[in-house]
Order: sequence, then structure tokens, then C-alpha cells
Amino acid sequence: MIEVIPTTVFADGPNGGNPCPVILGADNYSDEEMRALAEELSAEVGFILATNRPACDYQFRFFVPNKEMTMCGHATIACATVLYDRSQRPIKSLTIETLAGDIPIEFLPMEEGIQVSVAQKAGHFESINVSKETIAQALNISCQQIVSETIYNASTSKPKTLIALDSRETLDNLRPQLSKLWDICDMVDSSGFYPYVQVADDVFFARQFPNNSGYDEDAATGVAASALGAFVAHNLNNEIPLLTVYQGQAMERPSKIQVKDAGKMNAIVGHANILVTD
Repeated sequence: MIEVIPTTVFADGPNGGNPCPVILGADNYSDEEMRALAEELSAEVGFILATNRPACDYQFRFFVPNKEMTMCGHATIACATVLYDRSQRPIKSLTIETLAGDIPIEFLPMEEGIQVSVAQKAGHFESINVSKETIAQALNISCQQIVSETIYNASTSKPKTLIALDSRETLDNLRPQLSKLWDICDMVDSSGFYPYVQVADDVFFARQFPNNSGYDEDAATGVAASALGAFVAHNLNNEIPLLTVYQGQAMERPSKIQVKDAGKMNAIVGHANILVTD
């Protein structure tokens, strides 16, 4: 029988974080049944399945209402936390099969609960052939509010379009034209826009508008934060031991994502809260 376990991930306070239902017992579900369940739950959903790969402990699959995702940082942390919680013995690490490759995961017990570290690949960066004017139109802002001289796709697992903005006010007030945004994402092979503001060398605020996923915005996006961390470290030609990205404030779901060893390991660090239901 399928089991749905509600969680929130990367919460920065009691009402924060990105909701993520975790599904156990879905090995016999078809792709369409998994997608339909994500549509029913109106969320990005993590599915835990058995794996045939000897090097892996489990397989994780990730669905949003409109499609399957190759990788999802917050759903990976949610699924890993559920496995840790259900385990009869302490787990120090796991290796997970995903469509993005085999992902090493490490667990570190903390006072506030288990901390999960999800390894990512080395950063890949590519400038996109889209004008700032076109990007600004999709975001409903002026070109002057975009700080980036060149717009890049950055990826440590799947590409995000990074857009540096001039202020928190600009970021918080974004009301993008989603159809234009999605068209650009399709054109440049991006999984979403990730506009951000840098407030310190290693502290950022960001928002994530995913590409035609079935909802307009994410409260926390681990793979985007990892891509941003790798991009910043690449530009500085230096590793950043711990980079912090705050996301979800404009949605009133404040989240805090950390990227460990940005520019080298690019590991997403966070924790999930398993929600108790009646």
C-alpha cells in the first residue's frame, strides 16, 4: 500500500520551508500514476523505490504536476530524512540512484535534528543568447534593475538561469510574465529562472520560478542554490566554505539553504521536518 509522508524542507522558522510529500511503496506505480499523484497533491513529490544498481541503496524519483524532474534538492533531503527516521539503526550515508546520476548523501546528527548533505557535480556555466531586454520583459522589470552584464545558465545537476538584481525590493516585488519566462527557458534549455541579490560575500536572497512545472514559484530550491554557489565561487576563482541562500520570503514561506564547499564539492545542506498528521 502506498504511504504519503508530508515534510517541509529548508524551513527558516515555523511557517517556512518548501513542502514535499514523500511516497513510500510506489515501486509498482507507473510514470503517469506518479505524475498524477503529484498533480493531485499540487506539489513536487519525492518517490522512494528499490534500485537494481549494486552501488546504490535506493532509487529516488521526483515529479511535479506537469512532468518528471531529473533532480530535486529539497525532495532528496526529504526522502533521505524519512529513510533515516524509519531506519532501525543509525545511518551515516547513502548512495541514491537518480536520473541525474548516483548521488552520495551524508547524515550529521544536530541538536535541531538530522542535517542532510547532498553531493552535487562540478559547476557548469554557459552564457545564453538572450538579451537583457527580453529577460527584463519576462520579469516585468527594467533593464536597469538587472545587474548581470551577461546572463548565464549554471548547473551542478540541472541548469538554472541566474539573474543578478539591484535590490531586495526589486526581488521581492517581481511579478513575472510566466508564459514569456517559460518560452525563454525552453529556448535556452533551462529548468527555471533564479533571480538573486547578493547582500554579503557568502549571503544571498533569491526566488525560483520553475519552467512550466504546474506551479508558479518554489519556496526553496536546493539545486538552484548549489548552481548559484558554484557560479559565485567560479567568478571569484576561490572555494566558499559555506554559502547561504534565503528564499521564499516573498511567498511568506521563509527558507534557508546552505551550500557547502561551493566551487568544489557543491553539497546542498539542509534538514527536513516530518509533519505529524491525524
